[in-house]
Amino acid sequence: MKLFSSVLLLASLADRTNAAKKSASSGKKDPLANRNTDREVCQKFKDGKLSHESKNTACKCMAAFKKEMDQETGEKKCTGESTKLFTSKKLAVTGETIAEALLKRSNTPNGQSLCAVATGEGREVDCSGARMDGKRAKKIVAPSKTKKLTFENNHLDALHPQWFEGLPELKGLNIKNNFIQKLNPHLFKNNPNLEELDLSQNQILKLDKSAVFKKNRNIKTLKLNNNRIIEMKMKILTALPNLEHLNIGHNRIARINGKMLKTAGNLNFFDASFNNIASISTQAFKNSGNVETVYLQNNNIGSLNKQVFSGLVGCKFMNLANNVIETLHKETFRPMVSLRKLDLSGNKISDIANGQFKKLPSLKDINLSGNKIAYLPESTFDGSDALEFVYLKDNLITSFEPELFKKAINLKIFMADNNNIVEVGGDLLAGKTNLKTVSLSGNGLTHVDNLFGDEAAGLQNVYLQDNQIDSIDAQFLQAQPGVKNIEVQDNDLSEDELTFVKSVIDTNLDLEQIDLRNNNFADSTFGRQWARGDFGRLQGFINNYWDEVAAENSL
Repeated sequence: MKLFSSVLLLASLADRTNAAKKSASSGKKDPLANRNTDREVCQKFKDGKLSHESKNTACKCMAAFKKEMDQETGEKKCTGESTKLFTSKKLAVTGETIAEALLKRSNTPNGQSLCAVATGEGREVDCSGARMDGKRAKKIVAPSKTKKLTFENNHLDALHPQWFEGLPELKGLNIKNNFIQKLNPHLFKNNPNLEELDLSQNQILKLDKSAVFKKNRNIKTLKLNNNRIIEMKMKILTALPNLEHLNIGHNRIARINGKMLKTAGNLNFFDASFNNIASISTQAFKNSGNVETVYLQNNNIGSLNKQVFSGLVGCKFMNLANNVIETLHKETFRPMVSLRKLDLSGNKISDIANGQFKKLPSLKDINLSGNKIAYLPESTFDGSDALEFVYLKDNLITSFEPELFKKAINLKIFMADNNNIVEVGGDLLAGKTNLKTVSLSGNGLTHVDNLFGDEAAGLQNVYLQDNQIDSIDAQFLQAQPGVKNIEVQDNDLSEDELTFVKSVIDTNLDLEQIDLRNNNFADSTFGRQWARGDFGRLQGFINNYWDEVAAENSL
């Protein structure tokens, strides 16, 4: 048995010797060939800094370093920067700045397969779109002073800790659009200064290793969107107290738990859209007072606890569109005093409570389109005096309370297309001097009064197409000299109801078009889209019609 073992040992040694000779005779040397050997690494992180610690003269440097003579001790230490990449014409082109290097790459034959390397103070390596797989990528030995490293748009299916271990000054790392499925928990342990990390558009399935970002407390921007993440350990994000921008959208996450953002007190931007999120913990945003933007659209959220957003006092933009929300607690958005834009479109909301969006003094834009709302209480927007844009399209609304927008004096855009509206009172939009666009198409209107009085002097667009309108007040839009577009096609207007057209043409020098197609005109001449150059002809046709009517009445 011992003799047999000795034979195997001798055979193994012979194989290694022959392999070494073959490698030496080829004259080729993989710059990272020693990464996976058992030789001791000379450097270690101590007190947040990388330093030469080993006493063993045979120890190896991390790939980004080289040994140089220490003037004080006379010993060789791994304190020099490896700049082999600067002279490797098969791998890279160089320039003082990254802009110079990228320009040189674009002018180099087959340059798209090379990395662009900035050799100046702002060390940067850009290997984006270089058609790299893992075998070729490991030959890219970034210098130890590299501040930014980019492998975007390549064919990497795995990342190895050795690729980044010697880059203590690295601040930006971009590995977007590759085929990464897993993250080694020690991947970034030697990159304490990392601030921006982009791992988006890969195939990551889980983030179940709590230590993966444990040494990266300085990360401010983390992009994990467009992966396949179904699980994310709570401690993944609690290790990042300086996080400002987090994008986990377009994944398969099912829940936002209460401790996910617990330590992210500096968070400003949060995107978890296009996931499978069905519930949000009441504690999820408890410490998120600095968050300004929250994207939760296209999930499976069915309800919102009244306290779920209580910590979002600084939030300005919230998108909850295309979920399955059926009811809203009247206090759900009450703490969000900084909210400017709220999108709740594409849900299943049927009831709006009294004062639902009350006391949101900064709210300018609200979208409730695509729900099942039949009625809006008069107090819906009380205290939301800054309101400028209101979208209520594709609901079940039949009428509006006259004072719904009583205090919304800054209203600019009002759209309520495709409802069941049969009447709009003249008081609804009264006093709205900043009004620009009103759209009520696709409803059941039969008559239109002068909706705007003498105050909506800035009105530009009026869309009333696809109703059942057979009469329009003669004074309609007469006091709005800035109107540009009037669309009343697909209604039941007759020649007798075109008095408003002549008045509008006479008083509106900015008018660009009136659409009268598909109405109930006896003379098809009227049923067309009239542009400014044809207004004279249109007025002539109207005058001729009235003359004919007058002549018939005189008989």
